[in-house]
Amino acid sequence: RGSFAVLTDTGFAVLEAAAPGHVEGVRAHLLDQLTTQQIEQLRVISEAIVSHLEEGGDGHRLAAPQASAAPGV
Repeated sequence: RGSFAVLTDTGFAVLEAAAPGHVEGVRAHLLDQLTTQQIEQLRVISEAIVSHLEEGGDGHRLAAPQASAAPGV
């Protein structure tokens, strides 16, 4: 399951402000803990999962978000 959100300009500014800390955290707590070989394995595993979803292997497809008139943050 998933959902898509449409960001307002204010919401996008909040996202931009949070991005550097998020990237730093992912690097420190995930990528820096893996060897080069493990990162390659993670890439291969991730590509296999995305490919399966793109092909609709589970009855669901990854789709681009649809524009909505609903307000978002």
